Amino acid sequence: MKSPSSDIKQPLRQENNRQESRSRTWFETPRTRWQLRFLFPLICWRLSKARNSVFLSFDDGPIPGVTDRILEILEHHKAKASFFCIGENAERNPELIERMTSMGHAVGNHTYSHLSGWRTSYRDYLRDIDRCEQILPKPPRSQHCLFRPPFGQLGFAQGFRLIASKRIVMWDVNAMDYNLDQTPNMIADRVCRFTRPGSIILLHDSAEAGPRTIQALPTILETLTTRGLTFESIE
Repeated sequence: MKSPSSDIKQPLRQENNRQESRSRTWFETPRTRWQLRFLFPLICWRLSKARNSVFLSFDDGPIPGVTDRILEILEHHKAKASFFCIGENAERNPELIERMTSMGHAVGNHTYSHLSGWRTSYRDYLRDIDRCEQILPKPPRSQHCLFRPPFGQLGFAQGFRLIASKRIVMWDVNAMDYNLDQTPNMIADRVCRFTRPGSIILLHDSAEAGPRTIQALPTILETLTTRGLTFESIE
């Protein structure tokens, strides 16, 4: 069988350094702590009113050889998802963005350059988000403009500015698929163990995480489907 990593085309932009790869989010727990959800109630952490649905989300794409394989798996299982795209990657791969939307998946903003809100000035951060927004398709009027901050890092001033025009989406379950020490089985087991109705599941369609995500995804879909859960996109 062909290795999932054999046909992944690396993006021109280099992946984040090894230190960032080991700590891609500032709260690395399988399930987001309730204290964070309490402190930041205007941010979408999970969709608790969704009785039988869960929400897969993929960050950092689109990447040829990864995103298209994920789209194929989702189509096979009749599952919808949400993709938080880096503008730089979306600009290079418009055909993958078009494929996402034509298949009924949601597309969200993940900044143009994958910037940390904690390390970037207020003005530069908002400008980078606007640059990404110009590349991505506009959502239907009935849907929100979705945004997820890279690394989950967002300053208070940035957040207050964005919340007026966008739905800021974090996650309820972190698959930790970006961690090089994780196997596909470990990723799938973590997701299936901590997912509950309404969960927003954090996965990645990056070149780095892609091989593990591609292998773990069928097990995640099959296991959660047997529990009576369906997979929807975030609106």
